[in-house]
Amino acid sequence: KDRPGLDLPKVRRNRWIEIVPINTGCLNQCTYCKTKHARGVLNSWPVDEICGRVDQVVREGVKEIRLTSEDVGAYGRDIGT
Repeated sequence: KDRPGLDLPKVRRNRWIEIVPINTGCLNQCTYCKTKHARGVLNSWPVDEICGRVDQVVREGVKEIRLTSEDVGAYGRDIGT
């Protein structure tokens, strides 16, 4: 799938917090929302990539991990998890 790597360099505003995306896009086309038009269809990162990123940032000293997404409840439906 065409998605950026989770290991791209970032500038943290808070050295103790890392925000890790788990997917982009969404499954639904809610009439009030433009997410699907702006971000496309659901595109989840595999669990091993997410865990690898979390392991990396913990080694860097991060204490809090925030998993984010446009449609958290749909995570993994596109990759069968």
